[in-house]
Amino acid sequence: MRMHPRVIAPVFSGERNVFTLVDSWYMKWPYLRFVLSLGFHAIGQVRRDTALYDIPVRSGKRGRPRQYGDKFTPDVVASLPEHR
Repeated sequence: MRMHPRVIAPVFSGERNVFTLVDSWYMKWPYLRFVLSLGFHAIGQVRRDTALYDIPVRSGKRGRPRQYGDKFTPDVVASLPEHR
């Protein structure tokens, strides 16, 4: 049975540890931002071919701002702290 987090959020409003288990297709920032704003945790896989970028640094130059920062390499990702 599939349920949208907005539908089940009132049922778990007083709970502290609510987890959502999703497929890799859902593990994108819009979904994660919404689930985290409800106070839920998200469990899922990120696709292997998903490109990871740092937050862009504002250059102070004229023109359109950068949409992506530097691309994360496997070495950089391995050195990042893991949050559970």
